[in-house]
Amino acid sequence: MERSMTTFTGDDTCPSAIFIEEFEDVAQTMHWTNIEKLIYTKRLLDGTAKLFLRTLGRVKDYPTLKNALLDEIGPKMNNATIHKKVTSRKMKNSETFQQYFLIMKEMAFHGNALIEYVIDGIRDSEINKAILYGATDIKQFRKKLEVYAQIKEHKMQQRPIQMTTGLCMNVRHFMYLIDCF
Repeated sequence: MERSMTTFTGDDTCPSAIFIEEFEDVAQTMHWTNIEKLIYTKRLLDGTAKLFLRTLGRVKDYPTLKNALLDEIGPKMNNATIHKKVTSRKMKNSETFQQYFLIMKEMAFHGNALIEYVIDGIRDSEINKAILYGATDIKQFRKKLEVYAQIKEHKMQQRPIQMTTGLCMNVRHFMYLIDCF
């Protein structure tokens, strides 16, 4: 069970409130008692959070541990901090579009602004990213993102266009950048 749950270090960008919320979702599904919640929470703590736990002494109930974690551990992020983090995060060369989207979704938590943040973070011209605009919800945006990824992959596989010094006057050739010379 523990392997399927995320550990909490208190060092990363995950606020303690998010860790607690996700943990309690699992606990509710599993119908855990407060004793079981206490045991599993302690097992999921690592790094600074585990050190903090040791400084508390003997914690005997889950509500006490929960409140201590919420009060003391993890970044306290307000909307301005979240906005700053999300707008400064750009897609890395090693990330897929799907990975980038999920990282941004996690950072932004929820909200309509997520789509705009993701589009802004993709390193490409606005013309190429135009396909991504117009989505009204996350599900629709993910479909557009898949199409965009396929287009980018297809373009990478095509041969580079050879530019010539001559000028072809055939309008169709010009529109499709066909090398006439």
